[in-house]
Amino acid sequence: MLRKVQIGATPVVTARSLQWISQPQAEKDAQSFTSAINAWKDARTQGNEAQLKKFYLPDFQRQAKKSADGISIVRDEVEYAQGRRIQLKDVSYLHWRDSEDTMVATFGEVFEGERSGRMRRQYWLRQGGEWKLFHEEILG
Repeated sequence: MLRKVQIGATPVVTARSLQWISQPQAEKDAQSFTSAINAWKDARTQGNEAQLKKFYLPDFQRQAKKSADGISIVRDEVEYAQGRRIQLKDVSYLHWRDSEDTMVATFGEVFEGERSGRMRRQYWLRQGGEWKLFHEEILG
């Protein structure tokens, strides 16, 4: 955990119980999510609004700004990417299961041709076997 938590940040876990899993199991669980986040990244790069919209729940929120149907968020993402390739860096996942399967991904994104980028924290739910975004924070 020390390698994944930003210095100065305090991770807090509150739960009735915790069940630790093995490293191979954690890697297996992360693999399906990694496929989803890479598909999201590729849809942004390709400027495919219809494909990108499939990754967002209807009540998706970004930094307390609610979007009625996610369309404006999708357009913003396509315009921001402008067809440039994106590299995700320093990716970390926090995964838990309670009433729903939830994943929090924190990562840096750097566009092709740029030296630095911005940090994102995304909150995903697994619904019907597919990962969907329900909240996102742009950290800087």
